[in-house]
Amino acid sequence: MLIPWAWTVFFSIVAYTLYSYFGQRVGGSETAWRAATIPFTDWVNFGLILSGTVAFSLALFYGGRASTFAVTVVIALGVVVSFAFAAVVGGAAVKPMHLGGLALILSGIVCLR
Repeated sequence: MLIPWAWTVFFSIVAYTLYSYFGQRVGGSETAWRAATIPFTDWVNFGLILSGTVAFSLALFYGGRASTFAVTVVIALGVVVSFAFAAVVGGAAVKPMHLGGLALILSGIVCLR
């Protein structure tokens, strides 16, 4: 039962890292139309979104084999991964209150498991 959770966590980290990198590459679009069509204007952007979606699907697949709360767990892991990406790559400030929030999210994931 532990192996599906390990794959769920791994693929969630991959998916949200790719999504975060895509967001960093294309952030600040001038119009809604430009934001909607940006994945189709560059092969790298399209590859990031496609690969992230495949990883997200695999995370849900393996999570669904382990628990009925797979969607909740994957989305919660997405918050943690996005925060870590912002802190490491984007240089976002990490405050004790943020770490407390992450601890609550992670403890909630453990309780759902």
